[in-house]
Amino acid sequence: MKTKHSQRRKGFSLKWRQGGLWKGWREIIGYQIQEWKRQTLNTFLSRLETKGLVIRERGLVRAAVEEEEYNFSQAQNAIDNMYSGKLSNFVAAFIRRNAVNKEDLEELNVYLKELENK
Repeated sequence: MKTKHSQRRKGFSLKWRQGGLWKGWREIIGYQIQEWKRQTLNTFLSRLETKGLVIRERGLVRAAVEEEEYNFSQAQNAIDNMYSGKLSNFVAAFIRRNAVNKEDLEELNVYLKELENK
C-alpha cells in the first residue's frame, strides 16, 4: 500500500539547470506536483532552503550548490557511513561484485596515474 509520503517522494526530483535558476516550482519538482498543495510545496522548499540546497528570492528558486558539489557530498557521506570512510573499501565492494568492467578499470588507472604524478 502506497502512503501519501511515498507517493510524494517518488514524484520528486530536484533538477539542476544551467546557471542554477528556475523560473518556477514546476521546473523544480517532478511529475506529481499537481497533487501538492501550495503549503506543502512551501514547506518542502523551506526544508531544502534550511539544508542549504536552494535559495529563494522574490518567487524564484535557485540551487545553492553546484550539482557536482552536491553529488560529491552525497558520495562522501555514503563512503563515510557504509565503507568506514575508506574509498578503497568502496571500490573493493564493486570489484568483488564484478561491477567494474574493463573500460571502468582503464579509466580508474588513468585517475590513479594522474594522482601519482601530483
